Amino acid sequence: MFKLTNRRRLRATSGNVAMIFALGGAALLVVAGSAIELTRVADMRSKLASAADAAALAAKKRQIDTFAATGLTPSQASGALAGRNMFDGNRAELDQLADNITATVSWDADGSARVVAHADAKLMLGGILSMGGALPFGSVPIEVVSVASSGTNQFVEIAMVLDNTGSMFSMDGRPTSRFTNLRSASVAFVNSAFDNMSVPDRLRIAVIPWGTTVNMRSETPLGWDPTPVAGGSAVVADRGTRTLPGSPMDRSGSINQNTATLNGMFAPVSWRGCVSGAGESQAANDSPKSGMRWDALAVPSHMHGTTWRPRITVSATCWSCPSSPPSPPGPPSPPSPSPPPPPPGGMIGSLDRAPTIEPARFAQMGTGRNGPGERMFLGFGGPQVRGVQSGCTPYACTQDQCDSGHPGVSGTTCWQAPRKGYGPDPSTDGRRNTFAPVNGSCINTGFNDCTPGSAPPTQPQPACVSDPNEFTWNSSGGATCANTPLSSWSSFEPTVGPNINCPMPMLGLSGSRTQVLASINRMTPVTGGTHADVGLRWGLRALSSRSQWASFFGIGGTNAPQDFGRNDTKKAMILITDGENTEAEDFPGFWGCSDSSAPGCSGAPDSATLDARMASWCQAIRDDYGVELYTVAVNITNPAAVARLAACAGDPSRAFAVDASQLSKTLEQVAQSIFQLHIKE
Repeated sequence: MFKLTNRRRLRATSGNVAMIFALGGAALLVVAGSAIELTRVADMRSKLASAADAAALAAKKRQIDTFAATGLTPSQASGALAGRNMFDGNRAELDQLADNITATVSWDADGSARVVAHADAKLMLGGILSMGGALPFGSVPIEVVSVASSGTNQFVEIAMVLDNTGSMFSMDGRPTSRFTNLRSASVAFVNSAFDNMSVPDRLRIAVIPWGTTVNMRSETPLGWDPTPVAGGSAVVADRGTRTLPGSPMDRSGSINQNTATLNGMFAPVSWRGCVSGAGESQAANDSPKSGMRWDALAVPSHMHGTTWRPRITVSATCWSCPSSPPSPPGPPSPPSPSPPPPPPGGMIGSLDRAPTIEPARFAQMGTGRNGPGERMFLGFGGPQVRGVQSGCTPYACTQDQCDSGHPGVSGTTCWQAPRKGYGPDPSTDGRRNTFAPVNGSCINTGFNDCTPGSAPPTQPQPACVSDPNEFTWNSSGGATCANTPLSSWSSFEPTVGPNINCPMPMLGLSGSRTQVLASINRMTPVTGGTHADVGLRWGLRALSSRSQWASFFGIGGTNAPQDFGRNDTKKAMILITDGENTEAEDFPGFWGCSDSSAPGCSGAPDSATLDARMASWCQAIRDDYGVELYTVAVNITNPAAVARLAACAGDPSRAFAVDASQLSKTLEQVAQSIFQLHIKE
């Protein structure tokens, strides 16, 4: 039997091993080369994608710029050319790495710019790795797609939630008020939004003026109409255009009161459209209100009253005193004769540095009738003589006083003023609602409730208000209350009437530039306080696609709001305020008021509660509904209040604290954020 020697076995084994190593080496070379080529191909794909992204953004930007310059929907041809030019400008970085480098620019139905880029990536090791044709490739085809979009071709829905409280009149050293700056900045923002919307019928804007409540007597939002408004950027004074919506929606089905009740509540004018939050849930969501009905919100009349009684004359004891204090004692002298009768010019009594008595209250105590030059000081409840100096002598006299036995006649005094006369700020104008609901009479006794006669002197008191926002009443010759002049709103002044804390009406999501601008320009300041949670609540409702809210705001069909969370829809809210949340004190707002001495007031949430409610709504709007929330603090000096608004936005890039003069620049930044270009795929 033939046997291999150990040497032959070794040679045979060595040959096999050599072949195995040769084959293994080739495999390792393939693996190593493939890894290198994969890295190069990935790098090439990244560079091609960057070039495609730049081309898509350039195409979309040129399309937007063309639209903004012409105000018309562009042909998109210039955008496509700009995209191809941008791609060709970036080819130098690709030419050494690939062949057949091409790009096409097209437009999606929603207006997005779509760039499809192709290249054949060269393989440096392709010839080596082909193994004599076993792996026949020297390049790899690559294709990338980039789609550039912006808020200008998405569905964009924006709720502008604007503070209309009276503090917006503040100048802060500027020639114009916060209110004028707010309006001007809002108008510029709206014009910019419509100017830059490159795809028709994709933009809707709602306007929510608020103070302590909101006004629901809005008009039906209109459909798409971006037509520029002649003079649409003109500055409107603080008082606004003094117009109301021409065709307000019928709200009889949304109010708990019938017509007769409303007429009584709001006499002598009519319900302007503000509502109470009675029955509202505190859950921060867009759920419909139970029953979708509200109480109309009136501020009752709070006239100063008086009780008249006839003046009577009664007997009294008066004192005759020397005109000046006695001289220091001198040497003893003979006894003086008995004092003579009361001489003219004597001094009667003394209050001995007692506090001065208010004229009105002094008049109610009566007047002493004494000899010429005599004075008699009367304390509360009748004559009180204290600290009578030595040498005074009593004598009989008469005194005028109210007849306490008369039942009295109660009524309103003809003299009225918008001051409370009680509480921590009794002398501050604008804290009392002094208007006459109906024609009647008032008691005209000046500061003295007691006058001669069997009946009080009266004069006619016509129904009156002094509210510059009651356009219909004022233009038709309705009476202005005599003691509260009608403000021109050139500064914040007291107003009186049943609607004094009622801002201008809300507007649901509208596609009409003209309508949105008209809503902003009719805004005018109101009294009452600051409830940011109320503005946020109604801002979310304006953005809601729920059928109940769409119907409430009068929106339907193709104008209806889009659903929250859609990829092709951006919803944004802008909250602008110059105030901290404040408890309503003297006039009822959405949550009532706190001063139980004022009519119509009941318990109201304090500032801390309002802050907590605001935070809850902010969180829900941002996180639960995916709304981009922007907050703007205007001239707020309290760091805690500024911090609360920043926390409300949830993103430092969406929170601003500025002087009112910076509002236009701030809203420009907001617009850039909402409508910014981006690669969506």
